[in-house]
Amino acid sequence: MRFVLPTATVIETGNHVFQIKEGTARRDRAEKFGSLLVKTAMGEAPWVLHERTWGGDFLRTLQSGGSTGIDLAEHATRQLLGAGDLSIVAERDLYAARVRADVRIWTLERTMGAWAGPV
Repeated sequence: MRFVLPTATVIETGNHVFQIKEGTARRDRAEKFGSLLVKTAMGEAPWVLHERTWGGDFLRTLQSGGSTGIDLAEHATRQLLGAGDLSIVAERDLYAARVRADVRIWTLERTMGAWAGPV
């Protein structure tokens, strides 16, 4: 089993770190976060990086909602998945197609869990 680090996860984690109120704690967590990013880039983390660019395939998959079967506008209208979560689904779909394997999203969120199964 492999854990793949989605781009949205990196961005959201960074946002949480940057919002820590106390400056010393914020710096400590930012340094640890930065260290994990370097380890990921060097292949030393317990997960793999899905190296891809934000190309046309990704944007089309994001807009169409990927395997959710519901496009981005409908997700927004019905307040289902936000753009960050939808980008994780889109990235999972593209990764699964590339490696030709069943890929699941690990989440504890009920809403995201509806689309976490393998593709």
